[in-house]
Amino acid sequence: MIKVVNVFFIVFFLCTIAYANEDLFAKGNVYYSEGKYDEAIKAYTGAIDEGYESANVYYNIGNCYFKIGKIGMAILFYERARQIEPRNKDLLYNEAYARTFIKPMDDSTGAFIKIKHMINAPFSVLTINGLTIALCMFYLLIILTLIGRLYSAAIRKYSVVIVSVAVVFLVFGAYALYGQATLLGKKAVVVEQKAEVLFGPFEKATIFYTLPEGATVKVLEKQDKWYKVERPDGKAGWVTKGVVEII
Repeated sequence: MIKVVNVFFIVFFLCTIAYANEDLFAKGNVYYSEGKYDEAIKAYTGAIDEGYESANVYYNIGNCYFKIGKIGMAILFYERARQIEPRNKDLLYNEAYARTFIKPMDDSTGAFIKIKHMINAPFSVLTINGLTIALCMFYLLIILTLIGRLYSAAIRKYSVVIVSVAVVFLVFGAYALYGQATLLGKKAVVVEQKAEVLFGPFEKATIFYTLPEGATVKVLEKQDKWYKVERPDGKAGWVTKGVVEII
């Protein structure tokens, strides 16, 4: 009897927390509809702090920040939402629109970077788990095709095409998966209007280059209050931690 009572109270407690979190999310929606974006952000953030984490709440926070003109923070939360739900059309549209407000970086985007982007683009709509499953399916397709060609003339006829296409997707997909995996916990967004990237992790270091608000970088190293960041063309330098936020 005691065990049954304990289970009842545990379930009741969890339901109460879930209801409270949903209530904060609902309050955030009300504030957003009234144009009270700062209050909405506080409500949504409170829901996250209490364990109510979802693509919707991150997406809504991103919309709030966009409304108040904080493009970097908007893109940060759009990116967090996209890690959970990468195929949400509204999310993809809003993020793409927000990125049109980012000032171009003074980097030299070479052919290799453009090719890299083209390879990764088709796989960006998949999470790491989804991409892993897709790669397993391509690998299984190759194995089944090679086995099938031993017993079926029809499969043997098209086996070269099937295997060739599957291998291409497998190789490019593996490359994209590696890229996503290496960015886990390292991809960051500039949330200030301008980030001065220095040659060294100290205040009086010479400025190497600047990054615009909303730019996406890779965090290579952490040292006290400093992040060593790398932009797409490979140039790396140091910024203070408050200037960028890790996705």
